[in-house]
Amino acid sequence: MNNNTIKEIKQNLEDELEKVRQELSKIAYEEDGRWTTKFPEQSLEGSHQEPTEAADEVEDYTAMLKIKESLEKRYNEIKEALQKIEKGSYGKCEKCGQEISEKRLKANPTAKYCIKCA
Repeated sequence: MNNNTIKEIKQNLEDELEKVRQELSKIAYEEDGRWTTKFPEQSLEGSHQEPTEAADEVEDYTAMLKIKESLEKRYNEIKEALQKIEKGSYGKCEKCGQEISEKRLKANPTAKYCIKCA
């Protein structure tokens, strides 16, 4: 794979990483490289709530946990791909060691495996 393609993929990954980080920061905070979901503000105010309001908050929090897990997974995949670019190991299949096709990497820049091994 040529250097221009790698530069293009790297820029796309960096742009996506920033977007994912922004989305994550809306529902979670980062501490020591891990993301923790924020609990809804209403519960933190110490007010006495109706049981249905408390149940709604728990439901919202549960939904936010799932979203956070998905975003955090993508965030970590992107960071790993960027680290591979920096190390010079980007684009190599983690199973067989062969080059992952440029077409596959453009479609999925965080791919870890070639088509054969995926």
